[in-house]
Amino acid sequence: MGALGLGLSARNQPRPVRARTQADFLRRSYRLNGRWVNEAEFFQAGTVSGAGGSIFRGGRLTPTDAPRVGDAGLLIEDPRTNWLAAYTAPLDLARVSLRIAGGSGPAALSLEEDGQALEAAGLDSITGGRAYMLDNRMGTTPARIQFQGASPDDQPLALSAYVRGGAGRLRTAFTDLQAGGFTAADGYRRVTALQSDGLAGGVRSANDLLWVEAAPGERVWVACPQMETGDWVSSYIPTHGAAGVRTRDQISFPRAALGLDLGEGSLRVELGEHRRGRVAARIIGTDGPNGASLLNFVGNSDTQIGTYNGESVLSVSSEYQVVDLKAELNWGLDTVSLAVGSSYVLSDYSMPHHHNLHIGESQAGNYSMVKSTVSYLSVD
Repeated sequence: MGALGLGLSARNQPRPVRARTQADFLRRSYRLNGRWVNEAEFFQAGTVSGAGGSIFRGGRLTPTDAPRVGDAGLLIEDPRTNWLAAYTAPLDLARVSLRIAGGSGPAALSLEEDGQALEAAGLDSITGGRAYMLDNRMGTTPARIQFQGASPDDQPLALSAYVRGGAGRLRTAFTDLQAGGFTAADGYRRVTALQSDGLAGGVRSANDLLWVEAAPGERVWVACPQMETGDWVSSYIPTHGAAGVRTRDQISFPRAALGLDLGEGSLRVELGEHRRGRVAARIIGTDGPNGASLLNFVGNSDTQIGTYNGESVLSVSSEYQVVDLKAELNWGLDTVSLAVGSSYVLSDYSMPHHHNLHIGESQAGNYSMVKSTVSYLSVD
């Protein structure tokens, strides 16, 4: 029998069990069908798709294939494109250029060896120890690095870059961002700017480039620039002279690999963060005769927790973000539980049998703009 794991149990009867399969992504501890395994063995038991992108792990930004397990857990994201053409590991100043406000000034753009600072930020392995440097210390007007690239028209933009040095801001050639500014710092940190920060909508052109601007009298180093379409900034996507693409994250485990009993069992999940887009996406769930899911994020107004024959079993209003969401499904006991913050819900739920466990699979061919950090998952 499966215990609820949320301080609740079906019919208020505790049923302590030892999970046959569990993945504590924060501690990187994995148990698969009754035996302890390493991370690679755990994911080899399933089918994994989604490649590209980089994620912090142990304080370092490391390029990996999916699944991407980092310091905050298992990262599940929608497909994204970095529309810039500048190289991740810059070799020269191709695909970047200098622009000086007012058309004149002594600012200079160069490619600099900055290995010590990049290493301290965990960026050296993906940049080759080099960064773009914009020197506007003698300037009296703003100076900008232009990174080549063009994004689709009429879609929200999300800009990001790792910077160190003096004051400046992120913007585009199309119009200013009212926010997106940064101030002096000794080490690299990722700065971002979103359309909601003040970037005007409307048709953009091929000249709508990402600009990293240095204020007069300032010097700025730049690494890993990114321009993507979306309502928030996703994890870093490498580019190599052309737009870079990260496909959707999708992981599926067959029932047999997990030791999952068709007659009875439980499935628990904890999300540290979830950001939902405009269309359907199954972030974690199980399949069966009626395609039931434990966490099934659908639509614009509600986050549905559990669906059966297209009907919502439990839901919580979540316009954009859910933090510390916990849910559990028990079949055989026919219950679903949900915890958001300190609020708990328990409901009867007629469950079909399940054959596979899915993490981050799209539904009905649609993809949601989702960033989800799954910190703990177990199947009893």
